[in-house]
Amino acid sequence: MHEVRHFLTKIGVVTSRPLAFGIVSLYGALWWWFDRDTLNWHGFAALATWLMTLLIQRAEHRDTQAMHAKLDELLHADRLADDQLIKLDEQEPEAIEKHRRRARRETVAASGDLLLYRRELDGEHFLVALNLGDSPAEVSIPAVRGTLRLSTFGDRDGEIIETALSLRENEGMIVEIS
Repeated sequence: MHEVRHFLTKIGVVTSRPLAFGIVSLYGALWWWFDRDTLNWHGFAALATWLMTLLIQRAEHRDTQAMHAKLDELLHADRLADDQLIKLDEQEPEAIEKHRRRARRETVAASGDLLLYRRELDGEHFLVALNLGDSPAEVSIPAVRGTLRLSTFGDRDGEIIETALSLRENEGMIVEIS
């Protein structure tokens, strides 16, 4: 079964290559050359559908590759990042879904320019706080105690967080919940 999934994934990648457009174009040219009478509007519609499908697949593949390249760069830059995540895109879709189920996220609060959510990964609990606004913000987080592990500005790591978070403008932080 693994081989079938791998084969299907490879077909998706191959159809995003320029060679796939050449094959469909060659098929259309051979159709016109050898059986011109059957290449009617229905035939043109079929060829156009194939070409549009390949165009959509290529755009989707390009966007996915660009997103992975950006995420890889962020993971390389973050000293706390899990190196296993860098190669996650080489896995089959089912393995990626399994990882996503393992790394759960729960929104704690979202109001105005503030977003707080909890993240659990392999039994460790984190609170991610983002201030997307241009002014400082403070948010009360009762019953949460933890250690600041990473902040946007990099000058608060190790700070103990108890009942409130003070975030500067455009600041994000990750708090390991104890």
